[in-house]
Formats: sequence, structure tokens, C-alpha cells
Amino acid sequence: MADGAPPAVRAWFVAALALSLTGDVALLLPNQWFVLGLGAFLLAHLAYIGGMVQLDLRWAWGALVVAISAALVGPAIVEAVKVHHPSLLGPVVGYLVVISAMAVTAWCTHEAWLIVAAMLFFASDAMLGWGRFVTPARVAQPGLASPRPLGALAIMVTYHGAQACFVAWLATR
Repeated sequence: MADGAPPAVRAWFVAALALSLTGDVALLLPNQWFVLGLGAFLLAHLAYIGGMVQLDLRWAWGALVVAISAALVGPAIVEAVKVHHPSLLGPVVGYLVVISAMAVTAWCTHEAWLIVAAMLFFASDAMLGWGRFVTPARVAQPGLASPRPLGALAIMVTYHGAQACFVAWLATR
């Protein structure tokens, strides 16, 4: 990692990357591990926030983009979860709040790599939530749906792009 990144930010981001890996592994497992994966990613986003709040935060209009996007997409996901997977309502709502907060915080850093990373993560998770809960294409096991192959590719490209941008920010400091 670069010497220029503040040590506290570096530590938070490395923790976030490790938690994301935990989430990745959990989501490769059968559906009963979904909540563990969701929790690991929730903690990863909290760790990204923990790192970003170490920086100089100032209001950014892009934060409004996040709020509007969350207001447009979030209710449909929440309603679908409420109807079809009520036991997941609390974890999903909590996750939506935290990822939105992470994206708002990234905009307030005014750091391009962090903003792009957060928006890619936000887009990836919006596609994942929409495909998994709102318009399920096929059901791998009773309960939760899997996205279509092209949708899955878009989710993975945006997700890995997000992680790469967080690492790029550290590497360019």
C-alpha cells in the first residue's frame, strides 16, 4: 500500500476488503448463508465509512444523487422482501441504509476514486437486490432467486470495479 494514505484509513479499508471476501465466500454457499454474507458486506461498508470519515468531509451534491436513487429503488426492494421474504426485512433494510450512507460519505470526501468505488458498489447492490427480490428470473432453491447470467456479469463487474477503485485510491495516495 502507498505511504500517503493515512494509516487509519488504510486499516479500515483493509478490514473492509477482508469482510468483503468473507461476504463473497458466504454468497457462494447455499442460500442459508445469505444473511451471513449480507452481514459481512454490511460490516465492510461500515469499515469503508470508518475509513472515509478520517478524511476531510464536505457536503457534495452527488450525495443527493444517492438519496434520490435510494428513494427510487429502495421501496420496491423493501416491498418485495416484505411480501416474499419477511424474515429478511430487517437485515435488508439495515443494509440499504448502510450502503446508502457509505455512498453519501464517499461523495463528501470529494475523492474521485472513492466516489466511483461507492457508486459502482451502489449499482452492483441495486442490481443484485432488484434481481434477487423484485424480478427473480429463476429460483436456484426455494426462497431466493438468482440473477440472469448477463445480470450476474454486470453485478460482478461493478462489484470488482468498486473494490479495485478502493485499492486504487490507497495505491495513489
